Amino acid sequence: MNGRMRESETTNVEQSSKLDVQRRMFNSSILPFLTLGVLAVQSMAVARTTFEEFQARKSPEIARQASALARWAVECHLKGIEPRKPPIKLDRIFTRRAGVFVTMNRRGKPRGCWGSIEARHEDVAMEIIDNAIGAATADVRQKPLGLDELSQVTFCISIIGPLRPAHGISDLAPGRLGLLVRHGSQEGMLLPGEAKTARWQMAECKRKANLPPGAQVEMYVFRTVTLEDKGK
Repeated sequence: MNGRMRESETTNVEQSSKLDVQRRMFNSSILPFLTLGVLAVQSMAVARTTFEEFQARKSPEIARQASALARWAVECHLKGIEPRKPPIKLDRIFTRRAGVFVTMNRRGKPRGCWGSIEARHEDVAMEIIDNAIGAATADVRQKPLGLDELSQVTFCISIIGPLRPAHGISDLAPGRLGLLVRHGSQEGMLLPGEAKTARWQMAECKRKANLPPGAQVEMYVFRTVTLEDKGK
C-alpha cells in the first residue's frame, strides 16, 4: 500500500514538474510578444497625445522656435560644434515625444529631408536637432548643404501623428494624409502633400521601399502638424 502511495506521489510530482516546464516555455515564448504589443499601444498613445497638443497649440511662435532650433543645429554641425544647449527659449511642448521630419527648402524647392515616423529620442527638441542635421547632410538625393547656403533655406518641421491602418487605395488621401507602406523590414513613406494622386502615392512609397509595383504591403496613413517659419 505504502509502495503504491509513493509511486502515485512520484507520478504527481513528475506531472507537476512537466506542467511547470510547459508553463515556463509558454511564458518565455509569448511574453516578449505581449510586451511588444503593450509598448506599441503606449507608443501610439504618446504619439496621439503629442500630435493633438501640437495641433491645438500651433502658432507662429511655436513654428519660429522649431525653425530656429533646426537652423541652429545645422549651423553648429557645419561649423564642427556639437549642438549641446540651444540658445533658444523653447516652449514646454518641445519636451513631448513624437516622430519628426525636417524638410529644408530653397527657392521653393526641396533641399533635403530627413526624419522618422516614430520617436527615437527623449523629446521633440532632440528629434528636430538630429533630423535637421540629417536633412542637411544625409539625404542622398541632395548634395550636403554648405554653410554659405544656410541663410538661403527655410525649414519645415512635421510632427507625425499616430499611424492608422489603411485597407485599400480608397483609404488614401494624399493631400492631407501621409502614407507608410511596409513589407517585412522594407518601408517607404511620403508626407502629406507630397503626392497628388493616391495611385502615385502608393507607387512611389513602394519604389522608396525597393519593392515591385505589385508587391503586397501593409499600409498605414497618418496626419502631421506642419511648423514652418518662412521669415526665418
